[in-house]
Formats: sequence, C-alpha cells, structure tokens
Amino acid sequence: MEVMQAPLLEALKLSHAYPLPGSWLQKRGVHEVLRDVSLRVQKGRTLGIVGESGSGKSTLCRMLLKLEQPTSGVVRFAGDDMRTFTAQQRKAFHRDVQAVFQDPLSSLNPRMRAASILAEPFDASGIRLAGDAGRERLAELMKLVGLDTALLSRYPRQLSGGQRQRLAIARALATEPQLIVADEPVTALDVSVQAQIMNLLRDLQDARGVSYVFVSHNLSMVRFLCHDIVVLQSGRVVERGAVEQVFEDPQHEYTQLLLRATPVPDPDAVWGHVERPRPLPVVCEEVEVAPGHFVLREGVAHEDASFPAGRRECHHECVVLCAVVDDWPAGYREYA
Repeated sequence: MEVMQAPLLEALKLSHAYPLPGSWLQKRGVHEVLRDVSLRVQKGRTLGIVGESGSGKSTLCRMLLKLEQPTSGVVRFAGDDMRTFTAQQRKAFHRDVQAVFQDPLSSLNPRMRAASILAEPFDASGIRLAGDAGRERLAELMKLVGLDTALLSRYPRQLSGGQRQRLAIARALATEPQLIVADEPVTALDVSVQAQIMNLLRDLQDARGVSYVFVSHNLSMVRFLCHDIVVLQSGRVVERGAVEQVFEDPQHEYTQLLLRATPVPDPDAVWGHVERPRPLPVVCEEVEVAPGHFVLREGVAHEDASFPAGRRECHHECVVLCAVVDDWPAGYREYA
C-alpha cells in the first residue's frame, strides 16, 4: 500500500473578500473573489492554476506567499499553520518560499545593478556576501539560469525581456527555496523566450527538486510543466486533479470550454464559436469522480443562517447585499 506523502504547502477552504467603495452614510458591501479554495503542493512537483482573468489566481498566489491574509481558511507550510508563525518561522518561510512575477521589469529595482539584485535576498536572510566567495556565489546563480556573468554590472533596463526574467528566477533561487510561486512568468515574453524559460524551470526542478505553483493562461504550458492542476472559475475550484487525467477526461463544463478555446497547430482545424461559460450554481459540492480527480457539481440547496429568512446561500460574485432569493429560476445566480 502506497503511503501518502505529506504536502509541502496546503490550503484549506480559503476565502478572500475585498471591501466595496462606500461612505459613512452608506454601509459598505464586500466583493468575494475567492471562496472555499483548497489545494495541495507536493515536494518536487508542480501545481498549475488556470482560469480566466478575474478568477482570483493572483489573489490566491498572494495568500500562498503570505502577502495577504485570507478572510477565512488555513494555509499550512510543511505542516505548520501560517497564522501561528513566530518571527523566526516567518523569516524561514520567506527564505523557503520565493516568487517570480509576470513582468520582470516592474519586479526588479531599476536603480540596482544585477549583482545587487542577486545579493539582496542574502542580505535579507542575514547572509553577508563579501570578497571572492561572494562574487563566485553570484556567478554560480547567473550560470544556473544561463546568463553571462558580464551582465552582473548591468541595470534591468539594459537587459532583454528574457534576460530580465532569468535574472528574476536567479534571484528567487538565491536562498535555495523549497517552493517558487510563479504568477504567469512567461506571459510578457516572446514565444521563443517562453520556451527557453519553461525548459529552464523544468531543468531546475530536476536538478534541485524545487516545487512550483505555476499560474498561466496557456494550457499547453501547464500540461508541459505541471503534475497537478486546479481550475478556477469566478474564485471557486471547479475541477482539480492530475494534469493528464484532467486534460484527457475533463468533467466540468468550464474546463471543457477552456480546452476547446486552446489553439492547436493544425492549419486544417475548423474553428467554431466558443460560448461563454454559464454562471456557477448557487449551491455546489465537490465530488470525486475518479481517484484524485475532483469536480464541483450542483448540490442541494440549504438554508444559511447568515442570510435573512427566506434567502439561500449567495454565490460569491454577488455583493453580499444581493443574496439569492427563492424565486430566481433554475437555481442560478443573477448579476446585481
């Protein structure tokens, strides 16, 4: 019997809401962008997160990086609840978990040379780089991501897009992290450079055993790099499981629409109209359709004590003041 390995990172029932504009005369509502999101990242594996713009992918990444606090839910790293981290645990967490962002030019300090950018994580961790040993360590990082050491004296604006993103990856690897959260790291790059960065990420994982959370709109890249996948629609996980399992047998309508919208390298392919996905049902429940393959299905309506009498649980995309009433048709929400 195979023993289930403990996850490196685990999120349980994460929800997050942003306050809506208001005034002291008017009660402010909230916009819930994530609701009951659960996921796991295993050691040495890559979890892909996909979904359309506005589905909550970047907000989820910020919570996994402990840059934002969830409204509810728990995030555990190496088995420890992040809400109860001590100062020492927080420092170790930020050393073990690093990020690579979509636009390297905006995530790199334009006033710092590449050498200073790479040395910054060491300074934050209390590791002083000095003399020949320090220069050798920076040179190792540059070579690791395929950059010439002569570029250490350049500013980010003097580098190409691919070189800047490689520098950002080198900075993330400086502290030898266990997990890297990559929020659309190749979206702003040319296609040829995208392929180079994707191969680099895979090679680094093979060599160092680092885990990734990889966010992307490109399902082909997700299939190339990732072992597991989470599909987000309007802030909810509608399907999750092993990549090949989900790609070969997608169960949720939204996942099927995403796959049908993916371009294929076939000049004879006939393109049809890809319809807009239907809103999620008011009440949903997660069902395991195959071992490790979970799909969000319409559940049974139930009363929710947090809403006034005669109202049911509201889908998260509505303002909380606009709860779903009993006479709405077909059990679906409407837009406020």
